[in-house]
Amino acid sequence: NISYDSTGVSYNGQNTAKVWIRFDGTGTVNINDSHNVSSLTDDGVGDYIINIDVDMANTDYACAGNASIWTTELASVRHVGHATGSWNLEVIDTARRDADRITGIAFGD
Repeated sequence: NISYDSTGVSYNGQNTAKVWIRFDGTGTVNINDSHNVSSLTDDGVGDYIINIDVDMANTDYACAGNASIWTTELASVRHVGHATGSWNLEVIDTARRDADRITGIAFGD
């Protein structure tokens, strides 16, 4: 059984994603779909801040993600700057680059 609090965030331990997002990071950034994300900030080329709606309990949560650039190239995604209410996601090719399909997911308390 998966239980949810009044915000729709699961609270049955570490086995469900607390936050996830898919967005377009080119031009004016656009969230395609998300869970427990209040907003997305474009912080420069290939640099995005995911703002969490219901804060994480601490900064020790784990993040993962991926990105594609112009639908043919893959890029690395680096997660830095974990805070309880946000994390910084960077898309890296040989340098930071905007990407059209970016995902991020976070697990933790």
